[in-house]
Amino acid sequence: MRGPFAILSFSVLMCACGASQALGGSALIKAPVEQQCSRYGLKGCPELVDGVLLYVDGDEGAATRKLRRAAGKNVPEDVQRFAAAIAAVLPAESGGAIAALLTGDVSTTQPTTDDAASATPEPAGPSTKGSLATRSERIQLTMAAAADPMRMTTESVFPLRDADRAMCQIAGGNAVCVRLETGPLVVTDAMTPPGCATELLIGATSIDGRIGWIAPTSTPGFHGAKFFVRPSQAVVVAAPNMTLDDAGNEHCYITWAAFKPRVVLPDM
Repeated sequence: MRGPFAILSFSVLMCACGASQALGGSALIKAPVEQQCSRYGLKGCPELVDGVLLYVDGDEGAATRKLRRAAGKNVPEDVQRFAAAIAAVLPAESGGAIAALLTGDVSTTQPTTDDAASATPEPAGPSTKGSLATRSERIQLTMAAAADPMRMTTESVFPLRDADRAMCQIAGGNAVCVRLETGPLVVTDAMTPPGCATELLIGATSIDGRIGWIAPTSTPGFHGAKFFVRPSQAVVVAAPNMTLDDAGNEHCYITWAAFKPRVVLPDM
């Protein structure tokens, strides 16, 4: 433990095995897609969400119809922003294709009778089913990382009282720093309680001490962010303009939360 409130990491399994079996890839995608649709105030959100889910489940024909019908109810600029958000959270192959369908960047030419006949799919064999399963599994793994208790970290750290504290440089000035967990990580939340008058920061630092990014944690802190810590970096908390002799007080701590992302290559 780092202090009285030290490591509060999630270790509760919460029946994760049963949950993962009950939720398929499309089920895990639904909530984030609904959130993005609401965020941009789009009309026809149910159709947009259904279209995305149909596409990742392999029904591209039905997905195309729903996506284009819903996109036609909205201002093109809003659809483009939504498409960009979707492309960013889905694997490259699926995300890019869905974005293209929404924005009209794909051919809308209908196939001729001969083309349609020649393009009639063969009955789904093991390889086709395996391909669809693999796509859904990739998306499931990618999207579930932020909600997977086994990949979450929540911790409270007292920089001025931590046994591993050391002097460091922040923006050219001296600071007391504590190096924490190494990446890859996505830091989502951090805050310092109102009773702390000392400035506290959280950030990412490389092995040679170079700061990649820093963010203040004073109340209300930040929540729902996506600060990336690279594999070559570690999370660092710091108290600028302080020395190792400064003891701080019981209110001067940082509570931060993060998750380990899953990096799934599009061609896997």
